[in-house]
Parts: sequence; structure tokens; C-alpha cells
Amino acid sequence: MSVASERRARRLAQLLGALLIALLVTLLLVAPTTPARPDPRGLASPILAFELARTPAHVLAIFGDAGDPGRAEAVARMDLANRLDYLYLLVYPGFLAAIAWLLALRGVMARGLFYVVVALAAATAVSDALENVALLTLSGLTEPAAMEAPLARLQRWTACKWGGIFVATALLGVGARTIPGRLRVAAPFCLLTALCGLLALVEPRAIEWSAAPMVLAWGALWLYAFASPPRGAGAEGPA
Repeated sequence: MSVASERRARRLAQLLGALLIALLVTLLLVAPTTPARPDPRGLASPILAFELARTPAHVLAIFGDAGDPGRAEAVARMDLANRLDYLYLLVYPGFLAAIAWLLALRGVMARGLFYVVVALAAATAVSDALENVALLTLSGLTEPAAMEAPLARLQRWTACKWGGIFVATALLGVGARTIPGRLRVAAPFCLLTALCGLLALVEPRAIEWSAAPMVLAWGALWLYAFASPPRGAGAEGPA
């Protein structure tokens, strides 16, 4: 293991993890906290309900109908959150890739899995950006017929984004199984996150349920970036 490469990976993961937390808190403060009407599927978060919107009724439940009081403010707040998300979509995939790099350098993740995580992170960032284009289009629409095309695009890119997140997290969990010490707890939380992703194929609320294990998994992996490398580590990881 190159000491210089390990130090770069560790510092990159530390920095991106801190930025991820700051941006996530900002997004939660900026975005609407309650929908105009309860989501028909039982989703509590307006942000997630909008991402997972599949029908015009789902969109209108978030913002309200044309002329409804509060619609303009809700749209403005959601649009601001989605524009800020263009920064977030660079940070969280970068964090996943940096953690994979660190795991590979420390010999707890195979080089092949590292490259897969990097590819998934890149695909997730692109999908998230295209998802935002659809979201920013939909927020300005009130006619159901006009929503059909952007909703179809939204469904495609949202599925790609969340699929990439869940698979990348699962692969990080594979590497985390051999982390020495207490931070190995990241592995079961990664697995639980991935299981929520599988369940989301039939139950959209499972993506909402994945939030807690994902925060714990990513949080443990971020703390791992502050841990000193194990003595004698020296896998043939990517430099």
C-alpha cells in the first residue's frame, strides 16, 4: 500500500463526508417539510415523494393545484433544493468512490469491486442530474396531461439513481466485513440498506425506510476514514 495514496484517499473521504453532511442538512432545511395533501402511498418526505412520483396525482399532492395557497412557496423551496442537489450529487457519489478507494488501498476490498463502485458512483451522479431536470420541469406544471412525459423520464432516472446507491452501498458492505474493530458495524448496516433497496421494488416506502441504516452505514464508513491504517496493511490496491 502506498502511504501517500492512502493518505490522499483518507483525506478525500474525510472532506467529502463532511461536505455530504453539511449539504444534506442544508437540503432538509430548504425543502418543503409537509406536502399540500397526504401522499397516496404513505410517503412522509415531500422530497422523496416527489422523486418517486409516478402519476400527476402524486405531484399535485405535494404542491397542490393551481391557485392553491402555499403552492408558489412550496414550488420555490423544492426548486431551490433541487438546484442545490446539483452540488450534492457530486459529493455523495464522490464519497462512495473515496471510501471504496480507501478500502481497496487498505486491502479490505478487491480491486475489481473498487472499480465497480466507482462506475456505479459515476452512473448515479449522471442519473441524479437527469432526475433533477425532470423534477424542475414537473414542479412548474399543473395540467396532468403535460406531466406524462417528464414523469416517464423521472421514473427511469430515479430507478437508475437509487439502484446505483443501493448496489454501491452493498459492495462497500462486502469490503467492510473485514474492517478491524468496532467500525465493522458498517457492514450489517450496508446490508440492511441494500435489503431495503430490494424491498423498494414492490414497496416505495422502503426507500424511506432505508434512510436510517444508510446514515449509520455511511457514518461508520466516514469514521473509518479517520482511523489509522492497520499495521502491515499492504494490498495491491489502486494507486
